[in-house]
Amino acid sequence: MEGRFFRIWLLVAMLAAGVTCGGFAQTADAPASGVASFVASAAAAVTAPALLAPEDRPWQLTARNVERRDLLMKMSEVQGFSLLVSRDVRGTVDEIATGTVARALDAALHPAGYDWRIWDNCLYVAERVRLERFFEAVAGLESLKLPSARVFGGIFGVLDIPSIIRVLRKHAGTNIMITDTVSGEMSLRLNGIPWERVLLAAVYMNGLKLVVSDFSIMIVP
Repeated sequence: MEGRFFRIWLLVAMLAAGVTCGGFAQTADAPASGVASFVASAAAAVTAPALLAPEDRPWQLTARNVERRDLLMKMSEVQGFSLLVSRDVRGTVDEIATGTVARALDAALHPAGYDWRIWDNCLYVAERVRLERFFEAVAGLESLKLPSARVFGGIFGVLDIPSIIRVLRKHAGTNIMITDTVSGEMSLRLNGIPWERVLLAAVYMNGLKLVVSDFSIMIVP
């Protein structure tokens, strides 16, 4: 019993002197709330990336000779983005840049003539002119008078454009037709995206045209 009280007394004395079992000592001028400050700093470090704009979040994964589409899928997975990549985005990245999401995307896409934009937690990637055309179409979405439907999600991977249109047709319950001459594959990671936005991306990010009438929606080259 005496030995137990002695060990407790010794531990209290060591703590009072600023000694820990790990060999670190708290200096005399350190704040009494040092532990609380450390916990707060650690919590801030963990949550800081989530508070940043998506493009400013840190990106440290790097590799050489990576397919652009593989990089984009990995980035969307790690960062929690939805993803829509046009059929024209191809090729490899010699070396993935690190620092921020924006820096990695710029280095991987701009030299090949592709551009990107993150909007509403979705990463869109296509040729620059086609990406601009897509966002112009989104701005005028109301004028198209498309039928409303619930948000779209649950697709992850590579899907050809006619298959995307068939899925959208079933989801929206509307008559969407596509000509036999339309081909190509898009990389997708969709989670809570309005179906109309997916439709416009499949059309305008791939250089296609949308013809809307009172009875149907037609997609043509």
